[in-house]
Amino acid sequence: MDSKITALIPTYNRPVFLRRAILSVLTQSYKNIQVSVFDNTPSDSAEKVVNTLRKSDPRILYHRHEHNIGVLKNIRAAFRSIETPFFSILSDDDALLHDFYENAMMIMQENADIMFVILNTLTIDENSNLIGVNASDGKITYYRGNSRLHTFDTPSTWNAILFRKEVSRSYLEMDDRFDFGADMRFLMHARARYNFAYFSKAGAFFTAHSASISAKKKFIDLGHHAIQISRYIEIYYDENVEKIFREKALLSIRKMLLVYKKKAFFIFLQALKIAIKKICTEENINFLHTEDEVKNARFAGFYITAFFLKLIYQNKKIKRLLHKVFSPHYRKRVLNYKNKMQKLQNGVYKKEFEKLKEISFFI
Repeated sequence: MDSKITALIPTYNRPVFLRRAILSVLTQSYKNIQVSVFDNTPSDSAEKVVNTLRKSDPRILYHRHEHNIGVLKNIRAAFRSIETPFFSILSDDDALLHDFYENAMMIMQENADIMFVILNTLTIDENSNLIGVNASDGKITYYRGNSRLHTFDTPSTWNAILFRKEVSRSYLEMDDRFDFGADMRFLMHARARYNFAYFSKAGAFFTAHSASISAKKKFIDLGHHAIQISRYIEIYYDENVEKIFREKALLSIRKMLLVYKKKAFFIFLQALKIAIKKICTEENINFLHTEDEVKNARFAGFYITAFFLKLIYQNKKIKRLLHKVFSPHYRKRVLNYKNKMQKLQNGVYKKEFEKLKEISFFI
């Protein structure tokens, strides 16, 4: 008999997107699944969505907190609830591709030592248009033992990852109190502890919102830099992590402590590039946000970078000159990229987007 999978969906005040997320699980080609919704919404909007869907499919479990307990505590409550042999965690505004579980379980069932399987994500906007993609070649790569030390970029989202129940310990044992990138912290811990596989095939949709935390991420942010270092510190002191991986974490800490000093010129160029792109592509630039960028650069010790950022954002003549010189270039790049994404959406990923449309009727 196929092993059961639980799809954890923490939610807060996104009833329309929640419906799509739940349906993307219920319509999986792999059928032995259940959905566990953890509702942190003060209203009953999410509950109404769940009750409507449960009338035709009883595989939905629903948990609603008496009051808003916060994002991280809601996710932790979801992890505590896991009882099935396998689980995944899906954001309430994202969706799975219809064969995600089937593809991931194929690898799990053939490899008892593989504790989680990573697939690629397709990034879409709020109108379900493709805006970002990881190139997929269909290859499966296994990371066992010391091979986990090899270069592999930790995914920026956990939507397209299937885990064995045992891996949930990594989340429950880690300190997520100050880290809103708890998904990244968890994935780094899991990678340090367990063997995993990467299947270069699309497995989920990730919705990029203009008002999301990731969209507002600062390029120069000492606070976030400290949090990133703390993730490696926790791995270094984790007795469940092998010595070689703890030493690797220590090396990463050393590199991150030196990164600002050694890469000052690179950071200077990147900060200017981001600023120029912003004035060329954004119609209404938030003055307070630009002020924060200047302050953050100065606070981090990049006084020259701060000086030039202030010139770019606040000197009207310089701003007009840069806009005149660079905006045609950026407009062309944006148009070319948009056309490329549209071709992929209507070509290679046409079936995936047709299925997404079927479960997005009300969006």
